[in-house]
Amino acid sequence: MMRRAGSFFMIVICLIPVWGFASWKTMSNDYFMVYYRSGMEDEALHALKVMEQYRPRLERLTGNTSHLVAIKLEDMGNLVNGYANPIGNQIGLFMYPPTKGSLAQGEDWFQTVATHEYIHQLQITHEGGLPREFRKYLGNILYVQLHQPMWMTEGITVYGISSRIKRINP
Repeated sequence: MMRRAGSFFMIVICLIPVWGFASWKTMSNDYFMVYYRSGMEDEALHALKVMEQYRPRLERLTGNTSHLVAIKLEDMGNLVNGYANPIGNQIGLFMYPPTKGSLAQGEDWFQTVATHEYIHQLQITHEGGLPREFRKYLGNILYVQLHQPMWMTEGITVYGISSRIKRINP
């Protein structure tokens, strides 16, 4: 009897992650796949449109392109941020827009955070020559740009965002 209860408990524990992933939905085009929870359909569609609108210009800026990047919309309470994960080919966008400071000056949070993180993704994964060959055989952990100074990584994104803003507001 105790053995059956232990087996049942182990099965339930193993199925918990499956139940958690079951509530995620997806929306995609040729370049991006947006993962979102029920009730976030409008935000997912908006994020997809923003990414597609700015994609060509950001790819020209970085000299790189990336196909089927996963974009995960996350509700982290009142946390204002996003992240780029080049190893997993994923971008995370936190849903809460800033309410004060310089980031709150923009009209559209996704235009700011999504383009910023996509520039990171493109810049970090841009490679050629020997690094590309090593990565082909040894995996994404060997992106050379992952090991550059932070001022370089943030510098190109700030440049990309500010030039995007200048074009919208001449």
